[in-house]
Amino acid sequence: MARNGTMEIRIIRYRKRHSMLRHWSSDAGVVALEFALIVPFFLLLIFGTMVFALYFATFVAVIHGANEGARASVGGISDVERGQLAVARVQYIFTAYSPLLKPALVNVQTQAVPGAMFKVTVQYPLNDFKFGAFYNLLTAVGKGNAAQPQKIGYSVTIANGGY
Repeated sequence: MARNGTMEIRIIRYRKRHSMLRHWSSDAGVVALEFALIVPFFLLLIFGTMVFALYFATFVAVIHGANEGARASVGGISDVERGQLAVARVQYIFTAYSPLLKPALVNVQTQAVPGAMFKVTVQYPLNDFKFGAFYNLLTAVGKGNAAQPQKIGYSVTIANGGY
């Protein structure tokens, strides 16, 4: 069967249309699009986990230092000696955490409490981490309006030794 001019034009148009459909149905760009949509959320999750881990590790160090400082203060004879023992022990504990935390920034307060008790309070500033803008981003994403905490603190009250 011989082809006339109109039949050839129809075949050429069909082939062009079919090749264009094949081009648009390709999956080559879908992976790049999915990557572009998922990566920001994934990075937010990763960095948010890192920020939380730093805050949590600091909180654990502060609790550990306060507990150890209070435990060390039991051996003191006077309140001044109890305070010195507590501060020395907290500094020693924060020196062990020194790759993460700076021992010079820890604030240790000691005081005698009526009733033969002794109180040790340990505070560490969080502005050392410089995650302020990222912390604000996390609270905005989480629909929170909490201000960034400035310090982490913990207190332990213990009975004096030498009953």
